[in-house]
Amino acid sequence: MKIISKHKSNLIDRTEVTAELIHTGTPPPTTTEVKSQLAKSLNVDENLIIIKLIDTKFGHGLSRVNAYVYNNIDELKRTEVKQKKKKEKKQEAPK
Repeated sequence: MKIISKHKSNLIDRTEVTAELIHTGTPPPTTTEVKSQLAKSLNVDENLIIIKLIDTKFGHGLSRVNAYVYNNIDELKRTEVKQKKKKEKKQEAPK
């Protein structure tokens, strides 16, 4: 993993990171794989990283990653939008 840019946000207590990942001959990396590799290279906890985008061009073997690295868990919870839970569909009784 090669980190291209880091930008410290003054308004929000986080760092915006752009990185490139080379995966020639293998499928694109999953979000959890990218999160663990970013955590190792930046020496931060995986729970403080939010992956915003993994952009892979077809046939290139190169992915560009945009991520936010928060300084504490409170700022992460305050800033990030919570995911909505999917509702279970009710099954109709057989007629």
